[in-house]
Amino acid sequence: MKRTALILMSAVVLFAACNNQPTENDELSPLPLKVYKGNYCMELTTGENVPVIDSNVLDVQNEYNLAWPDMALLGEEVQKELIMLAFNDGESSTLEDAGKKFLSHTWMEDDDYFQVLKSKRIDSVRVYPHNYASVKGTVRQDGNLLHFSVNTENNVAFAAHGTYGWNTLIVDRTSEKVVRLVDMMDTVGLGTVLIRALNELPVNKENGNTTECLFDEFKQSLPQPDGFYLDSTRSQLGVYYNIYNAQPYACGMLFVDMPIDWLKNQVTLTAYGKEILGIKEGK
Repeated sequence: MKRTALILMSAVVLFAACNNQPTENDELSPLPLKVYKGNYCMELTTGENVPVIDSNVLDVQNEYNLAWPDMALLGEEVQKELIMLAFNDGESSTLEDAGKKFLSHTWMEDDDYFQVLKSKRIDSVRVYPHNYASVKGTVRQDGNLLHFSVNTENNVAFAAHGTYGWNTLIVDRTSEKVVRLVDMMDTVGLGTVLIRALNELPVNKENGNTTECLFDEFKQSLPQPDGFYLDSTRSQLGVYYNIYNAQPYACGMLFVDMPIDWLKNQVTLTAYGKEILGIKEGK
């Protein structure tokens, strides 16, 4: 699934928020949403001319927009996981603090070549190309499950190309815990099951996900995925790998979708997994 399809997937997630099927946990009222957002532009003066721009002036724009439940309504451990999901920040104690830190990044902190001599805030970007980072988050509320997703984009002006990614987190409101894939199933041997799914299931080929682009070391068995997701009817589970984690950048992200009727015969589901998926014992 290429980047265009990733954008479509985000649209599907939003659409599903208004079209989810009833579950036995529908007595849980949806949590009110709160928008966390920020935007910051700065102009850097560097010690050396920056390639491509051919100037020692470089602009930076960082922004985030997270339409999520009020963090005060969520447990401390869930809050920490969501801060990591949005900003890959394991140190900040609040989402607001992590957001401020994200907005201040120049994306040149680890580059020894470009010494930043001066930085000042500006109202908008004036020099192109520029360093740019964006974080956008949504949530789908499905009975007892909260399905969080985050789209990220990052571009460094003098790099060959930008990067992008998609990450998810599922939270069970009844237990106030993050749902891991290992909570749903025995993940030993999952890598070979995922290869089988790419080869056998038409849905993956239709979406452009095959074994053709995989790095050689993953042709027979994929590593543990970056994350997983459930559709609004809980009849299909998918896993994903961000760019570079299973195949080259040119091939985009890798998604592996598996109907539950197929998956339940390939892996050993836990009792909790069966409960979440609505599978009766013995079936």
